[in-house]
Amino acid sequence: MGMDTKFKESKYALIIINLLHVVESCYRRALGGSEQQHLITKSIVTQSQGVGGYNNLPANIGKQKWNPLKPKTW
Repeated sequence: MGMDTKFKESKYALIIINLLHVVESCYRRALGGSEQQHLITKSIVTQSQGVGGYNNLPANIGKQKWNPLKPKTW
């Protein structure tokens, strides 16, 4: 990372804390079985195009906007 400035040195602790939180989240997800359940329920999404081109495709009705607080929109 090149700790050559005071700004970078001051942000080092935040980087380490964030890294620890990511690792802890991974362990907790694996421990509770959530990761295995996610892999089991994962589905394959396919897209097909009609003969007439893009004009025959229906609009994306009901598509949810991405929200970082709702895992279903990830």
